Amino acid sequence: QIREDREFNLANSIGAHLGDPNIVSSVACDGPNRATVELKAGSRNGERLELFTTPRRSEMVDDSLFLCSESLRQVTLGGPTFSQPGVARIVIGEYQHFWTFRHRPDALTANLLTAAYIEPQDPMFIDAYNEPVLVYSHNLRFSTPC
Repeated sequence: QIREDREFNLANSIGAHLGDPNIVSSVACDGPNRATVELKAGSRNGERLELFTTPRRSEMVDDSLFLCSESLRQVTLGGPTFSQPGVARIVIGEYQHFWTFRHRPDALTANLLTAAYIEPQDPMFIDAYNEPVLVYSHNLRFSTPC
């Protein structure tokens, strides 16, 4: 059976996106739908991330094509800021991941689309509440080492 190493994958993905491979100090997964990510002290990105995965869907289109999606809520917790010195910082983000996996003769390939949605406190929320404001695309290749 093949299983994802969520702790390793989350730490590496967050480190890559933030430009610091050592920013994550620990990752703890509480089942398949929740992860707690502790960031190194002094990070401007917060001190802790709580990730909640809500609905997931999947479909096997044929023997070589598999689709899946998941929705995530990210709660970023951090210390007070200069503009609000007495208030802990809490930022909530909504994301969706859309995966397309293809089985090829020499490897498994995937495309991951990540859609980020505007937050309710943003003045443009009324106009764009159900539209992604940012989309990332990553192409991946999984193969057996020689």
